[in-house]
Amino acid sequence: AGYRRINAGSASVVKFGATSFQVLQPTTLTGALTVGADDTGHDVRFWGATAGKYWEWDESDNVVRMRDNVKSFYGDGGDLKIYHDGSNSYITDTGSGGLIVKGSTLYLRNPSDEDMIYAASGAEVSLYYDNSQKFHTSSTGVNVLGGLTATGTLTATGLSVAGSSSFQGAAFTSTI
Repeated sequence: AGYRRINAGSASVVKFGATSFQVLQPTTLTGALTVGADDTGHDVRFWGATAGKYWEWDESDNVVRMRDNVKSFYGDGGDLKIYHDGSNSYITDTGSGGLIVKGSTLYLRNPSDEDMIYAASGAEVSLYYDNSQKFHTSSTGVNVLGGLTATGTLTATGLSVAGSSSFQGAAFTSTI
């Protein structure tokens, strides 16, 4: 009562009502499947083999949403995977090429919207510690903001030292 069925021969393959649509057995659809019309759409869920795991189009928010551990695979062999496991988010590239992120300006920020890495196309790159810039590239080289600790051999050509400085080490020679 209240449901309509689409039959293939004598077998029902689809059952639908005013607010539901259920595929009853494996079915091949040719052409477009439209759910709703302009501004009168409905949520659509594709369920996986595990309870509670689905991909959803949420009509009221205009978003695609996937539950924890529902993965998106891209490429013929699933070379790129994107998912969230409930605690961490993952972007994994296992293909033969690299993972390339393009943009005229690239920001990598923490959840508090504080800079961690900033890169401008054809210009500077900056690294941050606790939202404080510590390393910066420029057309003339690099700037280290704060202290610099080096272990092993440090070779510097054209070194310019300003302010008070101290150098330690048995093999240190200077012509500053």
